[in-house]
Amino acid sequence: MNNFCRLMGDKIYLAPFRNDEEALNLYTSWINDEEIGMYIMHNFSVFSLEKEKEWAEKAAKSGNNFSIIEKETDKLIGTCSIRAHANNLDFSLGIMIGDKNSRNKGYGTEAISLLLKYGFCELRAHRIWLSLNAENKRAHKCYLKNGLRDCGILHENIFFNGHYGDSIIMEILEQDYFSK
Repeated sequence: MNNFCRLMGDKIYLAPFRNDEEALNLYTSWINDEEIGMYIMHNFSVFSLEKEKEWAEKAAKSGNNFSIIEKETDKLIGTCSIRAHANNLDFSLGIMIGDKNSRNKGYGTEAISLLLKYGFCELRAHRIWLSLNAENKRAHKCYLKNGLRDCGILHENIFFNGHYGDSIIMEILEQDYFSK
């Protein structure tokens, strides 16, 4: 599969969002994985291939949704996005490294770095923020490495594995991004 590069990193690149059959099968398996679902706060339902196809078609059309591609192999390993809010000054981001063999290799950290650069330098964001499951220590560490800081906790706002859990709200402001 040809992946077209949009944002180039050292180990990965972000390509326009793929919604072909191969990608849809991967997305569906990833989103239905219990660990991934818990960490991206989608553990409340099972997603069919048809439901995932609907989501992927919307994501491909909306822009600022990307496929994460391992540079060395051109392998699709995950997805990420940056979405505008509040008069295009605030943006939220999200990421999923779906391929389990591609975790703990710095790919997520690099993808976040590319999204932040894109958000602040090309989209002219003032703030980029996210919400994450407080138990997702790996993601929290990745965001901290990229300069995001904790700015709040939503207590017991998610339910998974039979208990309530907290979400951490994180952000980085334009002036903080450019001063690092």
